[in-house]
Amino acid sequence: MEADDKNKSLAAIAQHFNRPITSLLTDIQGSEAQQKKFLDFVRKLECFRPFGKTATDNTKLDETRRLAQPTTLYRECIDAFDPKQRDYVALSYTWNASSYEDESCGEYQVEVAENTGRFEPSGVRNCVFNRIIKYMDTVGATRLWIDRHSISQQTTCSEAGCGHPNCKQKRDALQSMDLVYSLSNCPVALLGRPLATAQELELLARLLQGQLVHNGGRGRGLKSPQLSRTTGPQEAELALRLLGTITNDLWWQRAWTFQENYRAGVKMTLLIEHPPSLEEQKRQHPVHVFGNVPGELGISSVQFSLEATRLCLALRPDRRSPHYFHFQPHYPREKSRREETTLIDRILSVAGKYSHKLSVSESVTPAVVADIEKRGAQDPWDRLAIVANCCQYTTRLETERLKQERHSLSLSMLAMCLLNGEILYNGRMWSDAARTASQITVSQYLKTRLFKGSDGPAAADDGYRIGLGKECRFFDATLGKEGVNTKGHIWKLGQIIDTSVFRRDECSSVDDSPGLLSPKRRRALAKLAEELTLLQHVELANNIRAYLSQDAMDAVGCTSLEYLLHKPIVAERHTRNVACNLAEAVALGKKLRLANLRDDSNQRGPYKAVFIWDDELVDNDSDSEGEGPGDEGDSRSSTSETSDGDRKHVPEFVFTASRPEGDGESGDMDRNDVGKHVSLGVHMDDLTSLGIPRLRTVRWLQGMYFVQGVPRGNVVFPWPSDLESIVRV
Repeated sequence: MEADDKNKSLAAIAQHFNRPITSLLTDIQGSEAQQKKFLDFVRKLECFRPFGKTATDNTKLDETRRLAQPTTLYRECIDAFDPKQRDYVALSYTWNASSYEDESCGEYQVEVAENTGRFEPSGVRNCVFNRIIKYMDTVGATRLWIDRHSISQQTTCSEAGCGHPNCKQKRDALQSMDLVYSLSNCPVALLGRPLATAQELELLARLLQGQLVHNGGRGRGLKSPQLSRTTGPQEAELALRLLGTITNDLWWQRAWTFQENYRAGVKMTLLIEHPPSLEEQKRQHPVHVFGNVPGELGISSVQFSLEATRLCLALRPDRRSPHYFHFQPHYPREKSRREETTLIDRILSVAGKYSHKLSVSESVTPAVVADIEKRGAQDPWDRLAIVANCCQYTTRLETERLKQERHSLSLSMLAMCLLNGEILYNGRMWSDAARTASQITVSQYLKTRLFKGSDGPAAADDGYRIGLGKECRFFDATLGKEGVNTKGHIWKLGQIIDTSVFRRDECSSVDDSPGLLSPKRRRALAKLAEELTLLQHVELANNIRAYLSQDAMDAVGCTSLEYLLHKPIVAERHTRNVACNLAEAVALGKKLRLANLRDDSNQRGPYKAVFIWDDELVDNDSDSEGEGPGDEGDSRSSTSETSDGDRKHVPEFVFTASRPEGDGESGDMDRNDVGKHVSLGVHMDDLTSLGIPRLRTVRWLQGMYFVQGVPRGNVVFPWPSDLESIVRV
């Protein structure tokens, strides 16, 4: 089989290795490593200080002097984890020149090793150094990180885990290069194709300022993006063609630059050259639109992707504004229509913003894997590190070992995703699922089988949605013969609470202290606690009141700016998001479902959790047993009968697992770690031979649960039947 089997079906891979897919996945697990193993590269990051720049001297050099003689770059090591040393420019560019660039090199001299005083001509294009040093002069940056010289490009061998310093640096760099860009205060990308005309500049300015499109929807309930009434079809088409030209640049086609842009996030600046004749026109626009670097447009990459996505969505044939046809009554020929659709799809593929082009229930992981597969990489195996870096995986795979043992690259990708807690749907499959799975590739399998539930976890603030998607993962996941092993708590669902019958008078126990939650949401949760007390669920009510007290304490000294900058930490944000959604459910009079921890003795303890119970679940629910305290004869309980066909959609238990960011049991978590929080409605199969529960995914169920002092238990999520059935052909 080819080294890169991204286009091979799962059945073809099983046939090639003559083994079941699940067996191949568990074997790949033997090559895992933790990213913290590679972080010395970031602690000893090799940067360059251009000639004339010192730690205390940011004086701009005379441009004529710089261009008149070779520029010298001195090597200097920094610790990028130190916030005081993050003023370096992390450069993103393509090693191959675009058709618009001069390929000449050698004008710049780089120091071979720190403090040696030995220099050699750089093989990087002169124009690359000219542009980035001009940018550094403008913004006052003193250090430059450039992969061509900051990473050892020559390795001694290809053995996995060898001790050669240059081999180790290369391995460490591949697995932690994302941190170089995410930690930098000024990551910069150089695009090759210049902006040519005044018309292009004005069109790009209108696009970036959101003047071409209005009503850009984020999530459900909001209108899809539409062309503004001041934007005619001709201008929209010109803008689309301009986007097509810009995103056709070589920089948008490489896998490593995808990672650099993705992980740099809101800090990434795209530099696009323009002729001197456009300098005055450029400076007539606000500095946040184009920056102030002479001869360059300095564009926010995030803003560019956002507005490019909105324009493309507005121009999709099924989403065009009604007034579009008022200006253009005769639609273009079918061929032109197909060409436009193809162009829109390509732009969205390379520059689309995930938070806008994905639905609320979709995970970003399959999109990242698919988009990276479409881009070029000199070594296809680099995709493992690139995907891990983009998805912020802490568990990595030793690429050289996988190569030596001749494992499948595609299955290595799937195994890495599962080892980092990505959740596959393993519930009841449709009749032809196994046949369908055998005929698709690994990336297609991820797209169709990565667990979405019915709706995915709702986000109180849609701006956090993609981040929350990264947090919805198992932790401490391992791959076994029976399936994915992980840890957490299992809850037995009990009484249903109808909040629409709550008394709507003011809650007597509401705390007037301000908190991070809004006053309306605090009142709703206080009301819930009061009603639970009346139902004799005192422990759960007190836990909710304790949360409200902590919320008020967290608000002390917390400014709105800190909140907008995603502080406090992710774990607190996740808990607050869940609390917001629970409060909204109470305010809207929705049903809730109480639960207590599953006990092998089948003895119910006090309720310690409350989950949002959607209307569709209420309609299909059959729990009329009155199994918990306060159930019997209570008007706030709601039950009904259901058929066996419906029960597969109604969970019997809830599996929760929550581990805040950086709160590993070893106390030594990866710097790139994210919090992991799972709340899944599940069915339970028979126990394993070791008495471990086997769980089947049903849907997401959000709620608040309190497990202080209760250790997590082992569970197994069995392999999906369609994956398990792919043995060999």
